[in-house]
Amino acid sequence: MPPSVGMVELSPADAATCQEVRTWCACNKVRRAARAVTRRYEVGLAPSHVKATQLPILVGLRTAGRISITPLAEILGVDRTTLTRNLGVLERDGLVRMAADGVDGRRTAELSDLGVRALAGALPAWRETQAAIERDFGASRLQTLFAELSALTAAIGD
Repeated sequence: MPPSVGMVELSPADAATCQEVRTWCACNKVRRAARAVTRRYEVGLAPSHVKATQLPILVGLRTAGRISITPLAEILGVDRTTLTRNLGVLERDGLVRMAADGVDGRRTAELSDLGVRALAGALPAWRETQAAIERDFGASRLQTLFAELSALTAAIGD
């Protein structure tokens, strides 16, 4: 029998729901998979000293050039607060330059020369890790997963 908290017990229906949460909770399953994938990329990217969470930001800045934080957050699909915190770390490490836009004063970000070199050093490690995941999981299955995750995101409304 599961441990109780004090003298309070869950109803049989709530106990059954707990089992459903463990087995079928989409949030739990997706987060668990995301943690495993993140760990795999962290190991692969470790020699480059670029973290798996930093790589998309560096790629986004390489693609967009100098850009304000809000549009960059939209491109990356992250909230502005999280992006600002991550950009602060990248700026501290010299990979990103932050500045106030002369036109409207919004903060902008762009890759520094060191950031470009760090990105260039991380890309081969990313390619190797990506290829290993495609090999281990299957490239076709991975593409199907991407399509399903996109469909799930659209269905939820984000």
